[in-house]
Formats: sequence, structure tokens, C-alpha cells
Amino acid sequence: MKITAWSWLWLLSGYVLLLGARLYPWMVERNRRATVGSGDECNHLIIRNMLRRAKNPEDTFLMEGFDYPTAFHRFSLLFSDGFVKRLGGLLPLVFDTCLYLFAAGLLIYSGAGISWVVSLFVLCGAFVIHVGRNIHFSERAFGALWGNLYLIAMCLIDASGWSPILIGMAVIFFIGAVLASKFAVQAIIFISLVYAALAGKIEPIVLLLVCQVLGGLLSLGRTFKVQYGVWRHSSFYARYIQGVNPATANQIHAAFRHLRAGRLKTAIKCAIWSPYGRIVLLYPLAIWGVAIAFLSPEQAAARPFVILTLSGLIAATVIATPKLLFLGEPERYAEYVMVAALVGAGFYFPTFDWWQPHIVALFFVYGAGCLMAFYMHYKQMLQYARIGTEEDIPEFSVSLKNKRILTVPVRIAFPMALKGIDAQYIAVLTNIGDSSRQAIFQRVITDFYPYPSSDLQSLIDSERVDIIIVKETALSKINALSGRVYYDFSSLDFLERIGDYAVYRGRSQEA
Repeated sequence: MKITAWSWLWLLSGYVLLLGARLYPWMVERNRRATVGSGDECNHLIIRNMLRRAKNPEDTFLMEGFDYPTAFHRFSLLFSDGFVKRLGGLLPLVFDTCLYLFAAGLLIYSGAGISWVVSLFVLCGAFVIHVGRNIHFSERAFGALWGNLYLIAMCLIDASGWSPILIGMAVIFFIGAVLASKFAVQAIIFISLVYAALAGKIEPIVLLLVCQVLGGLLSLGRTFKVQYGVWRHSSFYARYIQGVNPATANQIHAAFRHLRAGRLKTAIKCAIWSPYGRIVLLYPLAIWGVAIAFLSPEQAAARPFVILTLSGLIAATVIATPKLLFLGEPERYAEYVMVAALVGAGFYFPTFDWWQPHIVALFFVYGAGCLMAFYMHYKQMLQYARIGTEEDIPEFSVSLKNKRILTVPVRIAFPMALKGIDAQYIAVLTNIGDSSRQAIFQRVITDFYPYPSSDLQSLIDSERVDIIIVKETALSKINALSGRVYYDFSSLDFLERIGDYAVYRGRSQEA
């Protein structure tokens, strides 16, 4: 299809919308904090720093069998420490820019062409729902890039047959996805299985097996090790973490309870914040793309992309059931079919009769719901950006070097380790380590993640805790969750209080 001046205008317009949605919250947060933000961002920076210094992450976090994917962290080593500290939060935008340009190229390659549809790329909930994914130093966008590339390669193989070039590309993209993000491989596998079922073909499964074998050989077994860690973590999440993590609460049931009580506004908010609400209302391009495709005469060139989009939506919907939430945030699966959704829409949207009365009515109602959902989530992202998520760790006068430290809540250990406090932090990432380290997590986190058990003396004895550091302003949350004053520090030796932090002695120096 011919590329015109209008094509360039629409392409530029789509990117301007993406830049506006992403740069504004990033600049707002940068004005509020000097260094880094969330605990997850600290974690990624710690892993990067350790790789740069050729150190083992097990030295800081008690997680034997470290198998976290580190391709993103190794990629970031191409940049200076100062650049990553100041501008590392822009790397997700770089990866999403690559994804946008790839989608534009695929629109041209597939024959759909560049039209006004490309400007709808910003209608992806991933760009507004998670401050950590979008404006922090994070691997999530990196994994989504590689995952989309692999699934598109699968579509092209389905459409044009087993080309050695496409197979080679699929293998490279598969390795990239597995080594980029522990979630990416889950998305690839589940979406591929659903695609195979919908298309009635075994080729996607065969391709997956081929990529598994060749990927394992070419990466010298690293892809196998990472995937083993992913499934071990998912199993542990299902068996234990899901029961102690308040974030897995069923918001759909909560919405019905509020509705029965006559609290309509609260019920609507719960429904919008629920996994199903996020899937339906934050991915309108995917939802409308599939719907319009079904209402239009089939176009053979678009069929694989529509099937892939539907596969991502089905995978997300199934995993949104409460018992499967251990497989990750359900709406993230929709993020991995955004390129396919854009290409499918590129075929159907420009020729569809949008002025049919029933389509106009549906578009108005559904559009209003999407607008409300985007507004609520983007507003929340801006709130996080304005208040900042940086943990201001003070300079403790108590010696912490080489000590075994328990923090309350445990995620405070992330910024402490990043600050350079050289110690062993208990139960921070032990859920990623092997079974013996998962046992530590179970002993420490007994009721509500990320808070250690209220039986502190027992933890001091079993985990040989030297120092306990408490963020006192965080205690109100655990008290509310438990319905009581959760911790009693009166039996511990108080050492010092600096700002929001109190420091207590664990085991005696003679122990």
C-alpha cells in the first residue's frame, strides 16, 4: 500500500500521543524525587549494580539458585550509572517506541497500510495502569517488546508457512522474551496454546517446542533455568503467597456486595478496578478490533492477527479468575497482543460503517466506560508520581555491616540494599529462590505480605536475626489488615530512632 503524507501525519500523531501520556507523569515524578522510586525499581538497580561488579545477588538477598532473567539489567550496562540513575525511567518508553515502530512497519508489510488507526496505539492499558512499568527503571516493557515480536512471528508462520528466516526470528525473539522478563514466557506459552486451539492448528505448539529446544541450546541452558524458576515461583505463589497477599482479594465479589448494599458508586469503582474491568475497559483497541472483525467480511490477511488478539483476551479472562491470579496480573496478557490488535484494526476499521445506529449507541456506552477507566487509572498514576515512591533511608548510627536484618515491612530492604548497606536481608526475594529459601518465606511471612510474622522473638531465633528495622509509619496498614495492634516491640532492646525508622536488637551479640 502506498505511503502518503497522511500516513506520516498519522504515524507522528500516534507517537505524540504516546509521548504525552508517558513523559508528563515521568517529569512530574522527577520533580518530586532525586533518585529512584519503588521497591521493584530498587530491586532492578541492585541486580544491575551486582552484575556490573561481578557480584552474586545471593550475597545480599537470601535466594539460592538465583534464576531471575537479567537480559534487561545487562542491556542497561551499556549506559553509565549516572544516566540510569537520572534517566533510567525513560527506558520503558524507548522499548515501547520500538514496539510502535515495529507495529507501523508490520501494518505496511501486511498490506493494511498506515491510516488513522495507528494513532490508536496509545489505547493500551499498560501505558496508564502501572507507574512502575511506565516511568521507572523496569524490565516489563522490555519483556512485552520481545513477547509481541515472538507472537507476531508465530502469526506470520501461520499465514505464510515454515520459512527458515521466520523460524530463526521466532527463536531469537523467544530467547529474548525468556531472558527479558519472567512474565513474558508465561504470556507466550498460554497465548500460543489458546491460539492453537482457536485456529485448529498444531503449528504454534510445534514452533514453541522448536524454540524451547533451540533456545536452550543457543543460550547454553539459561532459558531452561529461567523457566524452571518461573514455574517454581508460580507454584509457590499458588500454594502459599496467594493466601497471604491482600492484593489478590476478589474485587468482583466486593462489587456485588456493595451493589447489594446499595452503594452503586463504590460497586462501579470495584468493578472497574477488578481484573475483568481492566481487561474490558483498558484495552478497547483489542476488544473493538475483535468485535468489528466479526461484524465485517473476513480478510484472509488479517485473520491470524485477529485470532492472536482474541487469544490474548481469552488468556487474560481465564487467568482473571481468583484461583488463577497467581499467574500474574491478567490484563498483562492483553499487553502481549497489542501489535496484533493494531494490525487487525488496521485492516477493518478504515472500511467499517461506523454510523450504524446500534454501533453508535454501543460505541457511546462502551466509550464512556473506557474513558472513565482510563481517567481513574491515569489519575492514580499521576498521584503516585506526585507523592513519589522513593524510600528515604536515613544514615543509621548502629552498625549494620554484615548483619542479618529483618525489616518491617520486608520490602524496605530494597532501598536499604541499593543505598549500599551491605548486609543479608531476610525474606525479601526468597520466594524466587529454591525450595529451602521458600521455606524461609513461609516462616517469616505468615499472615499478610509484605509484613513479617508478629512473633518476632521466634523469628529472631529461627532466622538468627541480628537487627530489626521498623518503618513506624507503615504499621497502621498492618494494624488495619489484622484488626489489632499487630506488633509488640516492648520485649526488644531499642537501639535508635531516626525519622520514621526505629531500630531494635535481635539476637544478643553472644548468640
